[in-house]
Amino acid sequence: MGATHDGFKKAAARVAALWLVARRDEALWPQFLDEAYEGGKMQVRNTNRDTKDRYPKVEALTLLKTDKQFRKLLRGQFQRWLEQRERQGPPGDPVREVGSLQRGQTVEWTQDRQLQRGTVQKVRPDRAILQTQDGRTVHMRPDDLDSWAPRTR
Repeated sequence: MGATHDGFKKAAARVAALWLVARRDEALWPQFLDEAYEGGKMQVRNTNRDTKDRYPKVEALTLLKTDKQFRKLLRGQFQRWLEQRERQGPPGDPVREVGSLQRGQTVEWTQDRQLQRGTVQKVRPDRAILQTQDGRTVHMRPDDLDSWAPRTR
């Protein structure tokens, strides 16, 4: 039951992410859930009148699927979280030199006003080769550092 249950939770989180956010912010939804609602597992007050007597508290992901008001609340919280993140920049240490990156590091950067995330595959003196979450290969060169503002995680 554990593996199936986890698979269901991941699928539910994915569906909620697609519903709640635009495509460019989709990658940040799981991070928001992790930070604000323990990955969706945080217990919250059950608002379902049919089950709240038996289950006064339920997981946030469960309530997200059934309560429009809770979805609206989370959407607002997520938007504020995104705005704060945009003002502060992504967490992590700024990349000063491409050659300082290490294989396996996760790097976040902004390219064309969209947050990107990738894992360092190879490092050369003149570039770092990263693989993004969607499988693309990106070559980060020293000239990109100023405009992309990459940070390691």
